[in-house]
Amino acid sequence: MTRKESVALMMGSGAINVGTLSSEVSWALFKRHSFENRDPEEYSEFQEVGKQIANKCKGLPLALKTLAGILRSKFEKLHSANQYFLELRSRSLFEKVRESSEWNPEEFLMHDLVNDLAQIASSNLCNRLEENQGSHMLEQTRHLSYSMGDGDFGKLKTLNRLEQLRTLLPIISSCVGAILARGCCMTYSTSKD
Repeated sequence: MTRKESVALMMGSGAINVGTLSSEVSWALFKRHSFENRDPEEYSEFQEVGKQIANKCKGLPLALKTLAGILRSKFEKLHSANQYFLELRSRSLFEKVRESSEWNPEEFLMHDLVNDLAQIASSNLCNRLEENQGSHMLEQTRHLSYSMGDGDFGKLKTLNRLEQLRTLLPIISSCVGAILARGCCMTYSTSKD
């Protein structure tokens, strides 16, 4: 199927103009494919984005179904991550911080022992540049963070040799002190199931 008449003629068939869907029908199709068995009213933040995407598809059914499928897969990944987090929280691996800020409505604190265990378990894959400079440990590192407060980018020159590196996370120095002073604090927004 194609929208271009020249392509249809080249393939030896005539063009059939099916037109486009109205905005109401577009939204209904997008909603059916993106929310699947979920009530879109429960996910108002996704619903608004979905309506904007449906309007941008200009009534083209294939575009609507394709983008709805992508949104659904993102939604499912977010839902799975949320389920994992809720499971860890139910086992007391994370505790809600009493005084949540306006910027981070839900903050959770990881218990020191759990943090130590997580660091040991991930020590071959996750590292801080400042703690391992010159170390052979960096060769196996997949996820690396570094302090970017002093503007010294020279320390990053050696990173081009790290073939396993997948993530480079800059951390602002002023934030590092605040985080370390409070313990290992993790920000995570919970969403509805």
